[in-house]
Amino acid sequence: MQTPKARTSPAGGGAAQRISPRSSSTEVTQKNSPSQGGGGGSAEVSQKSSPKVVRQLKTGPRFLDHTASSSNLATKAPKERSPKLADHRSPKSPISEKKRQSRVSELENQISKLERDLQTVKDQLCSTEELKKQAQKEAEESNQQLSALSLKLEESRKLLENSGPEEISEERDPILVSELDAIQKQHSHDTAALASALDEIKQLKNQLETVSESESAHFKNSELDKNELEDLKKSLSETLSLVEEMKNELSDCKESETRAHALVGETLTQLETAKKK
Repeated sequence: MQTPKARTSPAGGGAAQRISPRSSSTEVTQKNSPSQGGGGGSAEVSQKSSPKVVRQLKTGPRFLDHTASSSNLATKAPKERSPKLADHRSPKSPISEKKRQSRVSELENQISKLERDLQTVKDQLCSTEELKKQAQKEAEESNQQLSALSLKLEESRKLLENSGPEEISEERDPILVSELDAIQKQHSHDTAALASALDEIKQLKNQLETVSESESAHFKNSELDKNELEDLKKSLSETLSLVEEMKNELSDCKESETRAHALVGETLTQLETAKKK
């Protein structure tokens, strides 16, 4: 380093102190050059030109630092934006999850309601089955009574054919009439019970159709519910067939009753004729 010589030079004076250490070598070469005349002018030229170099050298690193920092910012910018985009998109999934849970709960409520309706229809069908059995039992009892009355009437007719008027008991006619009235009342009761059972079965059929439509609309892929519904329909069909059989039996009972009336009327006529004789 030659910085102490530059400071003690008489030609530089106070101007040499302004020159930066980087330009001291340039100033020494200008003083020792043989082409310079009167060293003072060359020193001034070196003093004027050296600060420019110093400024360029000083501004160079700043510019490089500025570009480096800006490039660093440019590279960091996408990293800072990506979390914002992720944060902006992330709230969509909880909303869809809530909607899905709400839909699931709604479907579960509908399933529970349909199951309750199905159970209600099943209970009503069971009660109808009991009424049907009771009506069938009463119809059988009526048939037995009609059979017994027919036997009694047949016995009376045989007595009329084989006996004279004096042997016929006059008390037998009121007994036959009272028994016939009792059978008629029983038949009326059975007919009313059968009509009530038919009405209730009709209502159950309408309810079953409503449940079936709702079931098919909401649960097309539910095989279990379809099987239960098919079983219920099958049971209802069997009930209707039994009701038809009961109707036929009731019709037969009415025909038997008509024949019994005719037989009683014929018997009474024969009794009156026998009394007149």
